[in-house]
Amino acid sequence: MTDRAMRISSDSGKLLALTVASVLISTLFVLVGPTSPNIRIILEIRLPRVLTGFLDGAVLAMSASYLQALFLNSLVSPYTLGTASMASLGAAAAMFFSLPVLPGALLAVAVNGVLLHLVGMRMSWDRSRLVLSGVALSFIAGSAVMFLQYAAPYTTALTTVHWLMGDLAFADLGSAVLLAGAFVILLSVLRGATALDIMSLGDQEAMASGVNPGILSIIVISAVSVSVGVAVAAGGPIPFVGLISPHMARRLGFTRTGHNALAAMAIGGLLLVASDALARVLLPGEVPVGIITSLMGAPFFLYLALRRR
Repeated sequence: MTDRAMRISSDSGKLLALTVASVLISTLFVLVGPTSPNIRIILEIRLPRVLTGFLDGAVLAMSASYLQALFLNSLVSPYTLGTASMASLGAAAAMFFSLPVLPGALLAVAVNGVLLHLVGMRMSWDRSRLVLSGVALSFIAGSAVMFLQYAAPYTTALTTVHWLMGDLAFADLGSAVLLAGAFVILLSVLRGATALDIMSLGDQEAMASGVNPGILSIIVISAVSVSVGVAVAAGGPIPFVGLISPHMARRLGFTRTGHNALAAMAIGGLLLVASDALARVLLPGEVPVGIITSLMGAPFFLYLALRRR
């Protein structure tokens, strides 16, 4: 067996162990809550919430892993391309007009995807310019969300503010099923993981190897956009989970895109479930989970920005 084959086999074993441990530990969090658990509370409330939290975190983490590989930038997250911000705008608009949240979020994500596609075509899929365009779309969406909060009736504005903090309080089996569909979409992108690794060598080298950077970019951005739209609709715009999970996976030695995405999935799922459990017991009233992830993620983000290479 060659050294490369042995390394891949070792990574696969570590990845399996990480995934199993993450799922098992996450399952234990059904026992955590402000009240004593009984079988009805566990099955009807906590289990759907843990499933939703794990899948939500997994989707955000895998999405960030793919985007970081595509843009060759370790600070890229689902928020960088405006996807999460536009999904938040769609959800906020749906609340403003008393409409279902999920269709509103997905419609806004579709608009964001079309705009990014047009920008990409015009700029020959220059990845740095695409990131800047996504940041601009994020600011536009954020401004629109603030206007909707300002114009909405008090109760609607209060509900929107609470939802924008990121919250799994209304998670149910329906949310878990939708997130499972998004998760499957992201798993299908694993077939292009090797192509993403090749793209890290440069577009010219990628095309010489038979990889079309433009088509691959469309596939990855489309899959991530739909998946993040579902994730935001299910739990609100939960920050930092997507950003820090791929970095944690790299620290564990999972550097290739395929392995990094799967390891980030396990880490992101466990991270969000643990954060939500803490949010449930930290204060007498539940704290939105987005506050917990921000408190954990912001110092980690500063560490990434300040550390020496």
